[in-house]
Parts: sequence; C-alpha cells; structure tokens
Amino acid sequence: MSLPLLSTEHYSAFIYPNESAGVIAIQPHRLASDGTSSNRPSRPRITGQAILDDGTVDYFEKASDDVQRHWKTKLGGVIAKHMVRMEARKQGKNWNGHYDFAFIEFPDGYELYTHKTGDRHVPRIDHYLFGSKYVHVFRSTREFAPHLLWLLRGKPMKPDGGRDCDCQYCDGSATQTDISRKYFNVPAREPREPAGGSNSKPRQKQPRAPRQTVPIPAKDYTKLSSNR
Repeated sequence: MSLPLLSTEHYSAFIYPNESAGVIAIQPHRLASDGTSSNRPSRPRITGQAILDDGTVDYFEKASDDVQRHWKTKLGGVIAKHMVRMEARKQGKNWNGHYDFAFIEFPDGYELYTHKTGDRHVPRIDHYLFGSKYVHVFRSTREFAPHLLWLLRGKPMKPDGGRDCDCQYCDGSATQTDISRKYFNVPAREPREPAGGSNSKPRQKQPRAPRQTVPIPAKDYTKLSSNR
C-alpha cells in the first residue's frame, strides 16, 4: 500500500511505508509530457519474430516487463536525486530512502521497444524509447534522463524560444559523456547499458596471454662471403 509523499504541479510521489528501504513511486502528471502516439517505430515492422529472406531477423516488439522495470528504476533514481528529495525538504516532508529504490512511470505517450536484428537464434538486442514529438528516439536511460527532468520542470523555454533542456538532442552543447557524468556519476568511459536490462551482464574482456618473444637467429655472413 502506498501513501502520498508529495505533489507538485507536474508530478506526484508516493511512498511505501512497509518497505524498510523507503521505496517511492513517481507519477508524471498527464500534461508533463511532450509525448505523441504518432512517434513509434516505422521500420521494418512491429510484430512477432519475422524471418527475412536471408534467414536473419529485423523487427521491433514492446519491451518486456524486466526491461521496462530496469529503465523505470534507473530513471526514478535520477528524478529522486535531482528533484524529489529537494522538493520533499522544501515541503517539510521526510524521505530518507535511497535513490536505488525509486521508480517512475514513463510520461504520457511514451513507449519502450526492443529491436532485434541479425541471427534469429542469437539476435542483437537494443532498446529504444519512442514518444517525444521533439526527439525521434532515446537509446538509453542516460539519454532520456535530462529530457525527463525537463518535462517534470514544466518544459521551460529559453529567452530565444529554444527548449531549456540539457539532453543532447535539445541542447547539443554538451556531449553524452558529460551528461552521463552529471546525472549518473559515471566515469568517462562507461560501457553501454546491458541490452537485457538489469538481468544482463556486460561482456567481460578476457585477459590476454602474455606475448611470447620469438628469438630471431643472427644471420651468418661468413657463408655469404665463402660463396663468392
């Protein structure tokens, strides 16, 4: 059972008091979105597994519950850290939970898809968030996090009419590496998120065997001179 923690003009947060970790759920309000149902995968198809003439696959499907949970938890942690905790203090509310135990629903009009390509038995798997009327697709939680913050701040605009959003698609002045450092505290060369969400493990590099030095015999020039 959840209880209201706080509410703002753009989102509400609920706490689960029976959870010792201080779990919260964040729900964006309907207008805190730039989502549109017209922005969805357009190629090659949205269907079940479809085998192409060459025996490979190339199709989209709605992301599994595990993948959606992974995205919503990662994004919830960012929103809890950069918005909810400060807003709770501002409103005199007490929330001592950890950011890892936050969860947020996608804004209205957004949908997460899985794209499978290549070998039909072991396809490449990527995840894409569709829905924004300004950005065609977000390829990771790190790409979407600053845009989500912008939505929950009420979609503020710059004096010149541009969107006052830090994501690389709306702004472009910062690299994705810089954005990831700011919101996720990741190192400069952070590996890409596992394709399968929290249940997938990044591929581990195998240690290289020490290089063996092959001795090169010295050339015997006395034989060359004896053949003259």
